Amino acid sequence: QLAPLFNILKGNPDLNFPRKLTPEAKATLEIVEQAVTNRQVHRIYPEICITVFIFIIDFPPTAIIGQWDTQW
Repeated sequence: QLAPLFNILKGNPDLNFPRKLTPEAKATLEIVEQAVTNRQVHRIYPEICITVFIFIIDFPPTAIIGQWDTQW
């Protein structure tokens, strides 16, 4: 389902290389946005930055949106 987003990243490895968001990739982002919106948040600390952890493994890529504090 995320293939249109990953296809944008193919080609030039330069992170500053200009890329265009295709209609397919935009539709995929809307699906991701809807999935994130429908998930529950158990707690959030506004003073702590939010981090996105992306796991690229043999299975479909997985991401976790979370917070971390060394005092926890």
